[in-house]
Amino acid sequence: MTSGGTAPRESTGSELTVYYVPDPGSPPGEAELREHTARVLPDEAVSLRFVPVTDLPSPPVGAAPGDTGEPPDATAPKDAAAPADDLQRWLAAIWADVLDIPVPPVDADFFTLGGSSLRAVRVLARVQAVLGIELPVATLFGQRTVARLADALRARSAEVPRFAEIVAVAAEVYEEGTDAGQR
Repeated sequence: MTSGGTAPRESTGSELTVYYVPDPGSPPGEAELREHTARVLPDEAVSLRFVPVTDLPSPPVGAAPGDTGEPPDATAPKDAAAPADDLQRWLAAIWADVLDIPVPPVDADFFTLGGSSLRAVRVLARVQAVLGIELPVATLFGQRTVARLADALRARSAEVPRFAEIVAVAAEVYEEGTDAGQR
């Protein structure tokens, strides 16, 4: 099992989801995975769910900006994609606040900007608090840019009455409240 360290973990109540990258051609069995996690998790009884992924983000999951001695390079090139609508503007403001960076281009990778699984949880918690749409942390592993996460939320917009109006207000209020527009 190749994981570059401890696999990212997502708590889902009494169940713990463990993401791992299996070695090509020889994926570990559940017994091997349980043995490995028993060495790194507390002895508390918890239900484990194992989810194989193709790769882990860089920097390693759990790393925070500055762990390498250098802050992440969050400076946007002059031709970087700016938010195209209220949803992208709101998500970019959330990322800026959670990652403590200037508002990122909509095509910048969350993990390259200094994101981690913990920070992904914080982003998704803010989305859920406003829209009521619960997304698993794995969503940010697959939708790693503001643009792609916005598309994933748009695909579920029918679940939220007055989605566009809520997003417009959230974008305006969030930007003003966090000064993300000033970064």
